[in-house]
Amino acid sequence: MLMCMIGVLLSCEHKKLEFYGEDAAEVDVRFQWPDTVLAPPPNMWLLAFSVGGPVQDEFNFGNPYGGGVLLTGGTYQFLCYNANTESLLSRGYSWQNFEIYAIPTQFTRHSPMFVTTRNIPMAPQTEEMPVVSEPDELWTAAFSPMVVSRDSNQMAFLMHSATQSLRFVVHNVYNLAYVSDLAATVSGLPAGWHPASNEASATQCVIPFALKGDGDSAIEGSVRCFIHSPATCTASHHLMVYAMLMDGTKWYYDFDVTQQLHEGCDTIELDDLPFPKPITNGSGLAPSMDEWQNVDIEIRMQ
Repeated sequence: MLMCMIGVLLSCEHKKLEFYGEDAAEVDVRFQWPDTVLAPPPNMWLLAFSVGGPVQDEFNFGNPYGGGVLLTGGTYQFLCYNANTESLLSRGYSWQNFEIYAIPTQFTRHSPMFVTTRNIPMAPQTEEMPVVSEPDELWTAAFSPMVVSRDSNQMAFLMHSATQSLRFVVHNVYNLAYVSDLAATVSGLPAGWHPASNEASATQCVIPFALKGDGDSAIEGSVRCFIHSPATCTASHHLMVYAMLMDGTKWYYDFDVTQQLHEGCDTIELDDLPFPKPITNGSGLAPSMDEWQNVDIEIRMQ
C-alpha cells in the first residue's frame, strides 16, 4: 500500500511523476461541508480502491478542504473520512465492505462502581453484543467509479455526518441525595458505519456513558452513536441505569426506549425513578453489597 504526503504538487512534480510513471494523473480533490458545520475536522483521509478490490493508494490531508493528489491512471472507487479520531478503527478488503467501527471498551473505564463487580446486569438479549466506546464524531463520503487519466480530473465529496447524539433525561428521581455514583448503557445501537453505502453496519452493540444528577430530582446523560435507522436496525433498545448508594449497595433499572428511538427522538425523557433510601439507624432496605439489586417499577415517558 502506497503512502503519499499531500503537498504543493508543483514543488515536486518531476519527482512524483517519475515515481508514479508516465500515466500519472493529477486529481483535484475537494471536501464540501454543510453550512451548519462551522469548524470542520482538521484533517482527512482519502482512500483509492481498485474496482472490486483492495486499497491502491491512501492520502492524508492536513486540512478539511482538500487539494491535489497524484494517481496512476485507471478506474477507482474512493472513500473519505475525517482522520481526527481516537475511538474508531477500520476494516474491510474492498470499497463496498469497508467499515469504520467503535473500539471495544470495559465497564471499569466508565465508573468506579464496576471495578469490584463481576456480573454486571445487562439488558435482555444483549449478552452477546460487544461493549464499545462512544464513537468520535465521524464524517464520510464516497465516489464511484471514476476513471483517472492524464486529462483534467476533479472530485468533489459532499460530506455526510455518520454519528448523532442521544440525550436521556429522567425526571422525578427520588432519594437522589443518597446516590454516590451513576452510570448508564444503551443497547441495540449500530457498532459501525459503511461509507460506501452511507449506512450503519448490521452489528449491534452496547455503549456505556456517564450520568449526572442535577442535585435535586433529575438525572441526565448524553452519548454519541452511529446514526440509527429503524429500517436497518430493528433491535430493541434498553437504557440501563446503574447507581451506587452511599452505603455501598448497587442498584440497576431497565428502561425500554425502543419506541422513542424508532420514532427518531434524539432526546428521550422519562419520569418517576425511585432510588431506595439506604440504611439509617436500622431503617430502610438492607440488601447485600456484593450483588446488584433491581427495583421493578413502571417507567412513564415525560
